[in-house]
Amino acid sequence: MWQVFGLQGAVEKPEDGILLVVNAGGRKAGLLIDEVLGNQQIVIKSLSEYLGKVDGVSGCSILGDGSVSFIVDTGRLLSLVLE
Repeated sequence: MWQVFGLQGAVEKPEDGILLVVNAGGRKAGLLIDEVLGNQQIVIKSLSEYLGKVDGVSGCSILGDGSVSFIVDTGRLLSLVLE
């Protein structure tokens, strides 16, 4: 995922991260992530109001502490990687 979003300092080796298995559009894939922060119910806001269209991100949520959490569009992310 770090290649798609151009992130610096992200985990690159499977032995250094967590493999998150996702199912999107009938396709399964493993996403290498740094950490799982938790699970919570959120209200998703459209990005178009704030940032415009960001490929691979479907929306965002403002968390209780005021920070912004982006919602990854796994289906589009898989399409970007496979193109």
